[in-house]
Amino acid sequence: MNDLKKTLTLAGAAILLAVLALVTSPRSPQAAVVSDQGKPFYPEFTNGLKAMSLEVSEYDEKKAKANIFKVAMAGGRWCIPSHFDYPADAEKKLGKVAASMVDLRKETFRSDRLEDHEALGVLDPLDLNVGAAGRGRRVILKDQNGLVLADYIFGKETKEGSGVRYVRVPGQKKTYTAHVKLEFSTKFEDWIETDLLKVTQPSVRKVTIDNYSVDIDKGEIKNRATYFLSRDESAGPWKVSAVKEGEEPHTENISGMLAAIGDLKIIGVRPKPAVLVKQLRAAGDFRLKGNSVTREQVESLRALQACGYYMVPFGNGEIHMLSNDGELQVSCEDGVAYTLRFGDVIVGEGDAISAGSEGDKKPPGPKDEKKDEKKDEKKVGTEGRFLFVTVAFDDSIVAPLAPEPAAPPGYKPDEKKEDKKDEKKDDKAEKKDDPPEVVKYKKDKEEWDRKKTDREKKLADGKKRAGDLTNRFADWYYVISGETFKKLRKDLKDLVKPKEVKKDEKKEDEHKHDEKKEGDKKPDEPKKPEDKKPEDKKPEEKKDGEKKPEEKRSEDKKPEDKKPEEKKPDEKKPDSPKPEGKKP
Repeated sequence: MNDLKKTLTLAGAAILLAVLALVTSPRSPQAAVVSDQGKPFYPEFTNGLKAMSLEVSEYDEKKAKANIFKVAMAGGRWCIPSHFDYPADAEKKLGKVAASMVDLRKETFRSDRLEDHEALGVLDPLDLNVGAAGRGRRVILKDQNGLVLADYIFGKETKEGSGVRYVRVPGQKKTYTAHVKLEFSTKFEDWIETDLLKVTQPSVRKVTIDNYSVDIDKGEIKNRATYFLSRDESAGPWKVSAVKEGEEPHTENISGMLAAIGDLKIIGVRPKPAVLVKQLRAAGDFRLKGNSVTREQVESLRALQACGYYMVPFGNGEIHMLSNDGELQVSCEDGVAYTLRFGDVIVGEGDAISAGSEGDKKPPGPKDEKKDEKKDEKKVGTEGRFLFVTVAFDDSIVAPLAPEPAAPPGYKPDEKKEDKKDEKKDDKAEKKDDPPEVVKYKKDKEEWDRKKTDREKKLADGKKRAGDLTNRFADWYYVISGETFKKLRKDLKDLVKPKEVKKDEKKEDEHKHDEKKEGDKKPDEPKKPEDKKPEDKKPEEKKDGEKKPEEKRSEDKKPEDKKPEEKKPDEKKPDSPKPEGKKP
């Protein structure tokens, strides 16, 4: 019995130890995460329309800092807070991003080791305590109250490819794979309406190029040269002012300039001083009354000199804006006229171009201008050019109507239908056909009325469009690329070229003209024998050399061909030596 008790006691202890070992032993990582696979990262984020802001962060190894780009809904519109709340074309793009984040699932567990984060590329780009290598792209979506809907770090693509990436939630160790398309970037130009002017090439009717420089001390315009391009219709030829004799428009260069106008894209934006914004919204142009501008406003305007824009007083008491590199005015068929003012050069990379440095966000005062110039000399990167855009409406650009057709003598307009309600059907038979001149007048008048209605509608639409564009441009000035500036800024020598004359055709015309002259001088001189047998010319050239026997031999070879024509040369022997002497 004692042995049995001992055996049972030992067996029970063994079972107890086995159970304890099973309970207390560490579970394998794979077993611990199997239950997570296939589940969404954020189960409560099911509606992408709730996303009211998007923040994307990427680490820039060259600058050793994170680039943070944010798009948010503010004041009923999408804007970019990092770029002075510039309007963002984000409704569709953010919708796509949010839709790709909704119901994003943990497909395959890969690691829960901190040591693997760098290799998988899921280090937090905002973490200051990790190295530069292995940082991913962090994307945060928030609702209108600022609450986080989803927060991910997207790492490298897996070996499977096809949009499969390593994904980690910040603050967590576990890394999974997931199918996701990163249809977003941290570039300013990828989130805005890049078609700045909304101009089509066929609509352009006139281009005014106003090149000048500014003498700040004297407040004068120097070296001004103004010239024009114009055409009557979209398919018509361009005319260039100041074209000299022997020159013609350089259509290739003109087409290149028009293409740059129609495809004008911006790479940066800056806010205008408030005093200019107010003036532009009221009048559409920079013409301030000097006595109505405060000292503070004057200082804000003077700050623009660092960008190549100068406020110059004119004799009428107004202050006008002039720019470093002149102006370009583009007039369209609907009466909308754009003025592009080209400012100074800016050199930089990333936000330094698209939004300016921290110092640029608050425009520097006049004392800081020299310091900024020294800094610009050391900068390297993309070359840009500042650009101001204003819009005006000019109805003179819209093609005028032809004079209204004149009614024939004695013509009276037809009575209105209301006056004919009681007429009988038999009266129609009594109605006479209109004479031909009346028929023509009615047709011409109907066509003229139609064109008048079309023109009035075009004027109304153009005026409204000019107002909308003025409001769009009022708050901002821009940065365009240096390459775009070169395509837009043309001198007269770029717009004209020497008339092209084909050399071969010119020579042929000259030869034909000379032959005609020779034929006019000697109509009776026989030329058929010379044309048929060039070798017969040689004996004639040697007549003065007294080689008559050779001449006779050549004549004896084909006497039949030359007998009928022997008399004619004999009659004109005195005249023949003159042209022959001239030919050598």
